[in-house]
Parts: sequence; structure tokens; C-alpha cells
Amino acid sequence: FLSNGSELLLEILGPGIVGGLFLPILGALPDAMLILVSGLSGSAEVAQNQVAVGMGLLAGSTVLLLTIIWRTCVIVGKCDIEDSIALDSTNTRGFSLTGSGISTDIWTSYAARIMVISVIPFVIVQLPQMLNSTSGKHLAVLIGFVISVCLLISYCLYQIFQPWIQKRKLEYIKHKHVILGLLRHLKMRSLGKLLKDNGEPDTDIIRKLFATIDENKDGHLTHGEMTALVVGIQFEEIDLDHDDAVTRIMVDFDTSRNQLIDEAEVSFTKCFRIHTMHTLAKQHDY
Repeated sequence: FLSNGSELLLEILGPGIVGGLFLPILGALPDAMLILVSGLSGSAEVAQNQVAVGMGLLAGSTVLLLTIIWRTCVIVGKCDIEDSIALDSTNTRGFSLTGSGISTDIWTSYAARIMVISVIPFVIVQLPQMLNSTSGKHLAVLIGFVISVCLLISYCLYQIFQPWIQKRKLEYIKHKHVILGLLRHLKMRSLGKLLKDNGEPDTDIIRKLFATIDENKDGHLTHGEMTALVVGIQFEEIDLDHDDAVTRIMVDFDTSRNQLIDEAEVSFTKCFRIHTMHTLAKQHDY
């Protein structure tokens, strides 16, 4: 509920104080409350143990995102590098540290630096453990706490005056709503039979839907045909630009980048996406 509500607030109010100050704190509230409640039960020793476990899990999940998951995305998405630019869908150099990888925009690099900086308090708290020092443990925790609060305030102020992170999140929210709205509409037109009983995409139903959208029956969906489809969908998106929505759909479906969506791109590429959406977005009743 907090996640969906924060997305709605960001769409209504736009980037600014709410997105930069209120939403980051609100997003951390569930984890903090779970740790607090778990520490309130039992004796002081039990509370201390529960809080330590909770904070360990929270810190561990952050470290996991910064290490294994981040690097897995880089490895899976790597392509050949030419002049610091990745050649899309070209992977001939194997695991070359300088000849293969991914390229991204400068804003993602800035976000990565912010994520690395956020690890500093965790490292400070771990220093007494690594040095086998018991006397400096409480001091390290206090220093880590002060730095965490300072970093949180700095991050909120940074987002207020430089709201590019909020803008990128808003773009992602719009993209997600467009794709989910399209899938919801297709599910209604197929009487809820996009997926088989075993959860796999029903390719026959999807091909029939493709045929109904393809008005001139040329085996391709054009920008105009997709516009007609989007106009007919009652999106719950706030201030939705239909042309922008069509562009997002074309980019997401058109893997060949020929400005056309053919049956193969829908039947195979998007079947996997529909199956993934069904698994991960149950809150949207897929």
C-alpha cells in the first residue's frame, strides 16, 4: 500500500518536496517498524538480539543489491564495447574486462555513487568487529548513526533541489502503468485466458488478439494501429499522453527496432513478459 500510494503521490504532486523528503522516509518506515516491533517483545536481551538480527537482514539486503544483483545485471546484459559505448545485441568478446560490458547514462552513474556512499555507515559499524575491538563498538555505532542521519538529510535535500532521481522514477512508473494497462486490457479481451492453467502464456490466444489489432492484416502492428488500441484503453494514468504511451509500448515490444511489431515479437518475447508480470504483479490482479 505504501509503495502504490507513494507512486500515486509522485504522479499527482510531481517531483519536489514530497518526493524528495516525505517519500524516502515513508519508504523506509515498514522495515523500521518491523524491527522496532520485534524488539519490543520480551526482555532487554531478547529485544537486543531481535533488533540486531533485523538490522543485519536489512543491511544484508542492501549489500546484496549492491554486489550480486548489480553485477549479475551487468554480466547478463553485457555487449561488446566500442569507444565506451555498448553495441546492442553484439556479444563476441566473452568476459573481457575492457572489451565487453554495458554503457549507461551519466545519471545512472550518479545513482550508483550515491548507493556506494550509503554503505559508509555500515562499514564504520563493522570496523570494531574487523579489528577485534570491543571498546570502540558503541562509539562506532554512535558515529554510524550520526552519519546515517546526515546522509539521509543530505539525500532528501539533494532530491528537492536536484530532482532527477524522482523524474526517472516517475518515468518508470508511467512506463509500468502503460504496460500493465495494456496487459489488463488484453486480458479482458481474451476473457482472462492469456495464461494456461499451468501459468504458461497461451500463444494461441495471443495470436488471435494480434490478429484483431492488426487492422490491415499485413502481419505487423504499426504506430497508427497501436494508437487506436491505446485510445480505446481506459488507463488509470494521470494526465496520460497517448502518443507517449504508444511510444513506450513500441519500444517495449519492438525488439527488432524497425518501427513495426510483428507476430513473433508478441508471441514469444512478450509471452515471457506476461508470464513474469503474472508472477510479480499479483497486486494488479493478473
